[in-house]
Amino acid sequence: MDEFGGFTVPTATAVPDQFFDELMPTLGLAELRVLLFIIRCTYGSRRISADISLRQMIEGVQDADGYQLAPGVGLSKATVCRALRTLRSRQIVIAQRRRSEDLGNEPTTYRLNM
Repeated sequence: MDEFGGFTVPTATAVPDQFFDELMPTLGLAELRVLLFIIRCTYGSRRISADISLRQMIEGVQDADGYQLAPGVGLSKATVCRALRTLRSRQIVIAQRRRSEDLGNEPTTYRLNM
């Protein structure tokens, strides 16, 4: 693993204190990574919810110009699916599947259970 070069830009994503106080000690590594990714894509973009595909969770999110907004979680598809299943079953994350006749399956809308 490469050595961390230090923080360069003073930006931040708001993370609820309950994450640290209640969830962090009880979640596995995969659940933590997926939950932090969802927090980054929602609160990091100043939104309550975000449309995120499984591919984006695995590979990362880029804007229209190719700038990486959030890296992927560094986990396999099967591990991400298991983590999402746990987060949903514990009602930590609310997921709304989306499908249209024109496009078929669309990215799922995720939000924290507030």
